[in-house]
Amino acid sequence: INYPIKRRKILLYFKKLKASIVFLQETHLNDNESLKLSRDWVHQCIFAPAISKKRGVAILFSKKLHYDLISSQTDPQGRWALAVVKIDNLTYTLLNLYGPNKDDIQFINQLHELLLTTSTDYICLGCDFNHVLDPILDRKSQAPYRSHKISLALRDFVSRHSLMDIWRLFHPRDLNYTFHLSPHNSDMRLDYFLFSNNFASITTSTSIEPLYISDHACITASFNTGSPPSSSPSWRLNIKLLSNKDFLTQCSKWIQEYFIINSTTDLSFHTIWDAFKAYIRGEIIKFSAILNKTRDLKIKQLKQELKQLELNFQSTRSNRLLLCIRKLKFQLNQLFSETAGPLLFSEN
Repeated sequence: INYPIKRRKILLYFKKLKASIVFLQETHLNDNESLKLSRDWVHQCIFAPAISKKRGVAILFSKKLHYDLISSQTDPQGRWALAVVKIDNLTYTLLNLYGPNKDDIQFINQLHELLLTTSTDYICLGCDFNHVLDPILDRKSQAPYRSHKISLALRDFVSRHSLMDIWRLFHPRDLNYTFHLSPHNSDMRLDYFLFSNNFASITTSTSIEPLYISDHACITASFNTGSPPSSSPSWRLNIKLLSNKDFLTQCSKWIQEYFIINSTTDLSFHTIWDAFKAYIRGEIIKFSAILNKTRDLKIKQLKQELKQLELNFQSTRSNRLLLCIRKLKFQLNQLFSETAGPLLFSEN
C-alpha cells in the first residue's frame, strides 16, 4: 500500500466497515510512509516498517475505540507488531504477523517466545501465514498438496497456546478462501484470526469479505467489549463535494433562494448571516447523507454480487464468471477511487 491512492482506498474501506482495530500485512511502507496511516479515522498506528519495500505490518486503532495502550513491540525485520491494550478493564494481547513463505521453523519459535512474555485476559492474532492450517478445508487446487514443516509447527503453535481459528469456529464446513493464485488456478485461506479460547464467548460474528482492493481478502471479526459510545465529532465540510457538479448547482440554488426570501426582513445582517450558516449546513448534511447512502447501497450490492460470483467460480472455474468478477472488482475500485482521489492532498 505504498501508493497513495491504494492506501487511501484501503483506509476508506475500513472506515466504511466501522473497524475499531485493523491488522495490515505486507504494507511495504518505511518509517515515514507508515506514519501516513495515522490519519482520518485512525487514532494510533503501531507498525513494523518494511525492509527494502518488503514485508511491513501495522495495527491501526480507531478514534472511536476507548482503549489504553500498555506496551508495544515490533520486529526489526518487519514481520510482526505486538500491542498490549486495555479495553473496559480487560487486557488484550494483539499480535499482527506476516509469515515467511518458506519452511522457517525459527519464526514459529520466535512467536512462541513472544507470547510467553505476555500475560493478558485475551489474545488475538491477525495472521497471514503464507501457509494453510488445514490442507483439506483451507485449500482448493488441482496440484497435489506438499506438506511443509512450518505447517506442522503452526498447528503445534496453535495447540500449545490454546488458540482457535475463530472463522472456522463460526463456519465449520464452509469452503471460502482469502487468496487466489491465477497461474495455478488455486484458492487458499492464508489469512486467519487466531483467538484465545475465552474469546468465543464474546465473539458475535466473523466473515471473509469479497476480494477486490487487495490480492488478499479481508477477514472481519466482531466481539462485544461493552465500550460506551463515543461522542459525535463536530461537523466539517467534506471538501470532495466541491468537485461534485450536482452539489455546486444545488448549493448555488440554496444560496439564491435563502437571500431572496430573507433580504426583505427587518433582521440585522449578522442575524441573517448566522441563520444562513445553520441553514446551509443542514442542506449540505442532507445532500451528503443521500449521496453517501446511494453510494453505500451501490457498494453493498456490488459486494454481494461479487461474493456470489466468487462462490460460483470456485465450483465451476468458468472463464465467463472470471470476466464478470474482474468487471465487478473494477467497478468497486472505481467507487473507492472517486472518494479517495480528491482527498490525496491532505497527506502532504
